[in-house]
Amino acid sequence: MVDLIVNQEKYKIEFMIKNILGRDIDFSNVNSIVLKCIEKAYIDMLSGGRFYINQLEGFNKKSIVNKIKTIFDEFNYRYSIDMLNETLSLFGDCEIIKSKNSNNFVTRLGLSQKIINMSYKYFYCVNEFLGGLNIDYSLCDCPIDSIVLNYVGNNSKWTKLKMQEYLKVQDDIRIFLKENYKEDYEVFGNLLLDFIAW
Repeated sequence: MVDLIVNQEKYKIEFMIKNILGRDIDFSNVNSIVLKCIEKAYIDMLSGGRFYINQLEGFNKKSIVNKIKTIFDEFNYRYSIDMLNETLSLFGDCEIIKSKNSNNFVTRLGLSQKIINMSYKYFYCVNEFLGGLNIDYSLCDCPIDSIVLNYVGNNSKWTKLKMQEYLKVQDDIRIFLKENYKEDYEVFGNLLLDFIAW
């Protein structure tokens, strides 16, 4: 009976992961899983950046996903602000990315933090299939979006974040989590708030 319950849990988990990351995911291939997580984070990033990133020359999904994977590999999957700074270069030379047809814009930081931080969230969700990566989620930042910003009472737009504001939001999140979710914070770091807010 115990084996039956364990198998049922395995089937449920694999179904949910396939539903989020795609039916073609290969649970035995860590590299494939990592790429699927980054692809999903890329789609999340586009929720606020799709009208702007097409302004960038040579920008395409496969190229960005592979470059983000290379950055994760270079940093041995250990989150740091340096990883975020390195990602900025993937979104052009100017911090502000404007739409050709309007005065609207996004910042490279808004896009960078979204794809990196959401990748970590998806990594956590499939962590049992990422054997050998040993990711320390307690170092991670929270992916910033409108839901998270509203949760912490900040009226900013995640697509328009600049570094000083980004760091302040992460500090506010850290303080809130340490006061209210201390034990879980030690495992998740700031990433925890994204699970709570959503």
